Amino acid sequence: MLEVKVEVNNEYELEGLLWGQGLSTFRTISKEGLDDELMEHLEMLFCECDEIPDIGTINDYIAYELDEYKFIAEHVNFCDVDDIYTLKQYAYDLDYRDAYDAILDAINNDKEEYLWNYILDNFSGYNLHDLFNELDCIDFDEIIEEC
Repeated sequence: MLEVKVEVNNEYELEGLLWGQGLSTFRTISKEGLDDELMEHLEMLFCECDEIPDIGTINDYIAYELDEYKFIAEHVNFCDVDDIYTLKQYAYDLDYRDAYDAILDAINNDKEEYLWNYILDNFSGYNLHDLFNELDCIDFDEIIEEC
């Protein structure tokens, strides 16, 4: 049996070793500029193992266990979002349907400025995952009516 161990020093080397869904997930995360965060996550996860993982184990983890949308949402800060329309697109792309519907409803009712200001005032230090989860608990109709 041929046993090969490969040291991966950066995201480019890792990308060259991945395949299938693992590669697709990696590229989705990479497209958001979160390569360093993913490498750090993998290092922390697999450094806790007693055994050095092979590339198949890493590829399977990225492909089938890592939720790329949640990973992105947890690593993109709300302060990096420029406007309500970009926030709406993130909610859609990352499959936060309730938050997306609420933002879309505000936009469709010409209340996006009110909603955006409310979010700016109350959630500026949040990552997108936490923000969208908080938005799920808010009665936007009540907020918009108050404005």
